[in-house]
Amino acid sequence: MALVLLFFKSIAYPRFGLFNLFNHKNKDIENEEPNPYLTKELTWDDEKITEIRFNGTQRIMRYKDIIRVSSIFDSFDLPVPKWTIQDDNLEDLTTINFYNDLQPNLTDLVIDMLSKKLKGYDNEEVHQMILEAMGATMGLFHLWQRDDLNQVLKLIREANKPRMEAEIEKIIREAEQEKANKWWRKWFN
Repeated sequence: MALVLLFFKSIAYPRFGLFNLFNHKNKDIENEEPNPYLTKELTWDDEKITEIRFNGTQRIMRYKDIIRVSSIFDSFDLPVPKWTIQDDNLEDLTTINFYNDLQPNLTDLVIDMLSKKLKGYDNEEVHQMILEAMGATMGLFHLWQRDDLNQVLKLIREANKPRMEAEIEKIIREAEQEKANKWWRKWFN
């Protein structure tokens, strides 16, 4: 536990000096167009996490509704972890996604607050997985999940199956229409 806290404090507070590599901003992330669902601003209190996204929308997630916490490394150049927090909301399937360098006090959320609020988050297995993830340059690491995760995911799939099938049909129709339009353009060009 102490090693994990020291690691995250070194990320949040550069004066600690340990693993300063992760404290640097990823230039690829800074230069690319922000994902509209990526977090622009993040706040939290004893009951919930509030996210303001780059697209201007707000997402509120209560700790009691969180079903999974993951860390993703998606760049070989400078591995900056992206945290993903998922809840059991059947309507809003988006997650809270934020990079580790979003703001300096993220240690307070990803270690301290989640350890207090999520049953089983404050244990050796989770801390070991966090350390393993921090040593990676690329990959997806599910750090913690609620005991009923599989049942919740099944409910989410069932509740959204008609919407997902309609979206797939729409994509197929658009692709077929585009293909048909290309065929006609060949004849008239």
